[in-house]
Amino acid sequence: MTRHQKEIIIKNVFFIFSLISIFILGLIVVFLFREGIPLFREVSLRDFLFGMEWYPTYSPPSYGIWPLIIGSLIVTILSSLIAVPLGVLAAVYISEIAPPAIKEVLKAII
Repeated sequence: MTRHQKEIIIKNVFFIFSLISIFILGLIVVFLFREGIPLFREVSLRDFLFGMEWYPTYSPPSYGIWPLIIGSLIVTILSSLIAVPLGVLAAVYISEIAPPAIKEVLKAII
């Protein structure tokens, strides 16, 4: 078997794995929608998106996800404010300042 034939086989195997992954993700989305759609018989979309309380076990239940959305955005912004400068500075250090011996070690670690 030649190298070219092996590369074609590996390419096809990766393609099949990618199709399987996409199919499984599609099934997850279908399941989530199928299980979640009945909720909107009880709660309007506006109350769901902009409600301020999440008490699904109360009677009547309250399903507001606005605090969850805002909390996720705050965590994302704060983590980006920390991670982006550190990542850029590390990349500049490794590519421009670090001696060759340290550069090879850091590249392998990262």
